[in-house]
Amino acid sequence: MLYIKAPAKINLTLDVLYKRPDNYHEIEMIMTTVDLADRIGLQGTAKGIHIQSADRFVPNDSRNLAYQAAQLIKDTFNIKTGVIWRTRLRN
Repeated sequence: MLYIKAPAKINLTLDVLYKRPDNYHEIEMIMTTVDLADRIGLQGTAKGIHIQSADRFVPNDSRNLAYQAAQLIKDTFNIKTGVIWRTRLRN
């Protein structure tokens, strides 16, 4: 299992500018970091993408940005194996 720290941030301002052709929005923001982070664990698996979170409000399917990132990496680099992505809030 590989563990990494994902630092948190707070948006002080967030302006949505316009919708881009890829259906995302262009944004402009001012942010600052805080002393809070998620601890992310990554573990290889035979296939599939599995998101595990202690927060029941976090989706564990393709709506999850971590899932989308893992899928993009798999597709871009033609990776056949899968990943288990675990998150847990840490200070």
